[in-house]
Amino acid sequence: MSLECCDLLPELIDSGSLIGDGNSLLCGFGLKFGKTLVSFFLGCYFPFLLAFFGGITMKRIRTIILAAAVVLTSIPINAVPVYALEQDLIAEEDSIIPERSDVLSDRDEHISSEEELKDTDDPISSEEELTVTDDSLIAADGNGINEAEGVPDDSKQGNDGDMIVGGYIEMPWDNDTPVVDDGLDYNEVREMIVEGSADDEMHISGPDQYVTDPGTIDAKFPAGTDEQILTYLKDKYPATRSQSPYGTCWAHSSVSLTEFYMISHGLADSTAEVDKDVNFSELQLAYFCYNQAADPVNGTTGDRVTFDSSTGGKESFLDFGGNLDFASQSLMRYNGVTADEGDAAYSNAATVLAGGLSQAYSSSKDEAHLLNEYHINIKENPRLVKQAIKENGIAGVSIYADGKYMNYNTNAYYNNHNTSTNHAVAIVGWDDNFPASNFLNNPGANGAWLIRNSWTATSTFSYYSYFWLSYKDKSLSDTAYVFEVADRSRGEYYDNNYNYDSQLHSILTAPSVKTANIFTSVKNSETLKAVQIDSSMNAPGAYTVEIYKNLTDLSDPVSGTRAGTVTGTLPFAGKYTIPLSSGVDLSEGESFSVVVTTEKQIDREYDYTWKEQIVMDA
Repeated sequence: MSLECCDLLPELIDSGSLIGDGNSLLCGFGLKFGKTLVSFFLGCYFPFLLAFFGGITMKRIRTIILAAAVVLTSIPINAVPVYALEQDLIAEEDSIIPERSDVLSDRDEHISSEEELKDTDDPISSEEELTVTDDSLIAADGNGINEAEGVPDDSKQGNDGDMIVGGYIEMPWDNDTPVVDDGLDYNEVREMIVEGSADDEMHISGPDQYVTDPGTIDAKFPAGTDEQILTYLKDKYPATRSQSPYGTCWAHSSVSLTEFYMISHGLADSTAEVDKDVNFSELQLAYFCYNQAADPVNGTTGDRVTFDSSTGGKESFLDFGGNLDFASQSLMRYNGVTADEGDAAYSNAATVLAGGLSQAYSSSKDEAHLLNEYHINIKENPRLVKQAIKENGIAGVSIYADGKYMNYNTNAYYNNHNTSTNHAVAIVGWDDNFPASNFLNNPGANGAWLIRNSWTATSTFSYYSYFWLSYKDKSLSDTAYVFEVADRSRGEYYDNNYNYDSQLHSILTAPSVKTANIFTSVKNSETLKAVQIDSSMNAPGAYTVEIYKNLTDLSDPVSGTRAGTVTGTLPFAGKYTIPLSSGVDLSEGESFSVVVTTEKQIDREYDYTWKEQIVMDA
C-alpha cells in the first residue's frame, strides 16, 4: 500500500442597481497599497478585492460594488453606498505557490524510494452521491453540538477523546464545486494567475461534465506501516488537538491548514523554536469571526453579526458553528492567526466566553496572514488535491461523522448513507490501495484519505486523531479547502487591510462579469500594490483588474484616469491576492477605483441566507 502524503439586496435589484449578465460570484475586492490592504466585495458572495496601503488610516471608503460589501458584511444594505456598472459584475482571484519536496506520501509493506502513483478511485459522479437533501443545507442548523456514540467495548481502540459533531455549517459550494481539467498542475497555478489567461490549456466542466481521467502523480516520499506514518506525523507536525467541549471543528481544521502550510514551506521558524511546536489559537479565530474586531482603517467599525437565540440557536460563539470559508474570510482580513497563549489560549475559553477577548488579539498580535484559499473538487479533481497535500502537507474537508460507520479495529470510516456534512476535518495523506474490505460496508473500491481529526490532544491512529476515510464516502464534501500563507521574505505582507466586509451572512449570486469599488486615499506617499478577490462560488476563468485615479464622478468608477491593469486566470473558485505588476502611487484625498472583469464560464445562481439565525447590526 502507498500513502500520499437571500433575501439579499431586494431594493437594489428592484431599482435596477444590480445589473449584469455574467456568472460572477463575488465576495469582495481588495487593493494592496504600499504595505496596506484594502478589501471590498464584488457581487454575490462576491469576489472581494483587498487593497494594501503603507501606513494608511482610512477615514472613509466608498463602495461601488454590487452588494459585495453587503454580502460578507453585517452592514445594513442602506448603510453602504452601492452601485453597479451597467451590463456586468465582477469576480477575480489570485495565488502564490512555493515549492515543497519533503512531505509524506508513500506507504507500503516495505520502504520504497520512488514510484508513480495512480488514482485508482473513479470520480464520483452519480446524482445520488452528490445530492443534498432539504434537511441538510445547514448541518445541525450550524449550531447543534451533539456527542457522538462512544467506541464499542470490543474494539481495539480506547475512548481517548470527546466526539463532538454538529459544528459545521455547509455552504452551497460544498456540494457544487467547479470542476477543472485534471491535467492542470497545482505548481503552475501562480504562473497562470500572474502571467495571463491559460484558456487553451484549461477546460471548465459543467456539473454534468465531470473529468473522468485523474491522471497520475509522481511521488517520492517515505513509506512504511501505520506506526511509521504516525511517527512521521508526530515528528514533523503539531499533535492533534481536542475541540472539547465546543463545536469548533471548523476553527481547528482551519488552524491546522495554516500550521501545516507554514511548516511545509519553512515559514514556522519565527513562531516556534521547533517547527512542530507551532501552535495557533482556534479560540481567537472563532471569537473574531463572531465579534467585532478592531479596524485600524475604520472600514468595518460598528459592524457585527450575531445569532438570534430566539430561533433556537446557541448563545455561545464557540457553538454557533462555522466552516473553513467563514474562517478564511476572517483570516484574509488579517484578524489572526495568533499564538495559542495567554488570554487567547483555547484552555481559556470559559473565561473568554464570560468576559470577551481583548481587541489587541484582533490583528496586532498576528503571527501569520492568509494569502490565498482555493476550493478544489476532491471528487472530480483528486489529483490536484493530492498535489496540494504534497506541497502544503494538508487540505481541509467536511464529512458526516457518526460512529456507527467506523470500523474501530481497522481504523477505517465509510459513511454509505449521509450526503450532508456535520464535521470539519483535514486530509494529510492518502493510500490508493487501502483495502475496501477494511470498512464496515464495502465501498466497492480500494483507496482512502488519511484524516486528521480534532477530538483528542494525543496523536494516535484512532477515530479521535488520525483515521482512514474511503474515497467513496458519500458524506465527503465536494470542496477541499487549500490555504496558502503569506511569506514575508517575498514581500507578501502589507501594513493595512482596507475592507467594508465584516463577515458573510448572506449569499446572492447572479450571472454577471463586472464590478467595481471606490476608495479614497487618506495619506500621502501610498502605493497600491495588490488586489485581493473572493470568488468562492465562481467558475474559473480569465480576469482583468483595472485601477482608475482622479475620479471626477464618484458614481462612475471609470470616470478617472486608468493608472494600472493586470490580467490572468483564476484556476479555482476561492480567494486570491493578486500582485500588481507595478504599484500605483496615491496622494491624500485622492479617489480611485478598482474595476474587475471576469470571463463568463458557468452560470450559477444561489440565494442563500442565514436569516433564521442571524441578526445584522451596524
